[in-house]
Parts: sequence; C-alpha cells; structure tokens
Amino acid sequence: MRRALALPAAALALPAVALLLAACARDGRDLRPARPDQRQSILTTTTVAKGASADPAGDGEGDAGAAPTTVKAAPVATKLTMTLPWADNGTIDPSLTCKGAGTSPAVSWKNVPAGTSELALTVTDDDAAGFVHWIIAGLPVTATGIPAGAPPAGATQAFNDNGTPGWYGPCPPAGAKHRYRFTLYALAAPSGLVPGADTRTALAAVQRNVVGLDVVFGAFTA
Repeated sequence: MRRALALPAAALALPAVALLLAACARDGRDLRPARPDQRQSILTTTTVAKGASADPAGDGEGDAGAAPTTVKAAPVATKLTMTLPWADNGTIDPSLTCKGAGTSPAVSWKNVPAGTSELALTVTDDDAAGFVHWIIAGLPVTATGIPAGAPPAGATQAFNDNGTPGWYGPCPPAGAKHRYRFTLYALAAPSGLVPGADTRTALAAVQRNVVGLDVVFGAFTA
C-alpha cells in the first residue's frame, strides 16, 4: 500500500498565489467605477464616432463598427489687452509724475469682451499699501483708449488718495522706487460711479460684475 506524501501547506498554496498574481497584474488600463445598475464585473469603454449612437440597438451593446473621432475643445476668447506708453514693468516718464507736469498717461485697449457695458481703470501703488492714484469709470465700449491728459467726455472720475479728483501722478519718497498697478476692467453692468466718490466706494463700484481685465505695471524712482 502506497503512502501519500504529505506536502507542506505553503507548497500547496503556491499555484493559487501564482494565479492570483497573474490575474491582478496591471496592463496599463484602469477600470471605470461601476454604475448603480451594473451587474457585470467588467465594464468596457466605447469611443463613439461623430454622429453615431453609443447603443443604436438599445440592447446594451455599443456600435462596434463606428470609427473613433477626436472632439476638440471650444476656442478660448481673446483676452482684453491694455497698452500704456511703456512696456509692462517699464519706467514711467517723469512728465506723468509729481516731478513733472503730472499729466495723466495715454491708455489704449483692444479685445473688449462681448457683453461689456462699460470700462473702468484704476491705478494703485503696490509699494504704498495700495495708495490710489486714479479711478475712472464710464469709459464707453466703443472707445479704444484715453488720450493723455484728457479723459473722454462722459467718463466719471473718483477722488484719489491725495484728496483730489482724477489722476495724481506717481510721487514716491526721494530715492525710492515704487511699482504702480494699472488695471483695466470690463464690466457687465454700469458701475454707478458718481463724480468725486471716495476711493473705497469707487474701488468697490468698479470691481463688481467684471467680465474681463488686464494689468500692466509701471515703475518710477523719485
């Protein structure tokens, strides 16, 4: 009578482990989470051809004969762009500052977003706790800019932080270099800014209903 050989339990378990590892090996694909009504253990993904139905027969099977297609994203709208007499982060001419005539700069823009009701411009000093140098609103969407020293008719100017209406040129302490933030806003609704409004009220008015903006920096050393 033959006696059966007694093998260690670990040896008997090796085939099962091998099968498990083979079944769990990754092939680069990820499974989709199961739907609430799904009964099958594996769900495949079908790429549907343009104009084809994912399930023309209504039987839960995809249209295997459909050729795949690539869907392109909608184009991004062109950005509102502002131009000043200097390049971004460039030097502001002394004639526009308290060291010169203090004339307001010429500003131009393009690519006003559709649905814009009016444009507004603010100028603040980043190196002086946001000191306000200019707030002007009511700029018509049909305009393409502001001439130097002459805001367009119908525009509304608030007070600056020097306590005067309109533009107040850069005026940092002697020897100091400050950066000035010019921000152009496209507004979906009228700002309601009234002439001579204080700076905080004016800033709040022009920073509502924004549908587009652009920022250009300028620097000046006293």
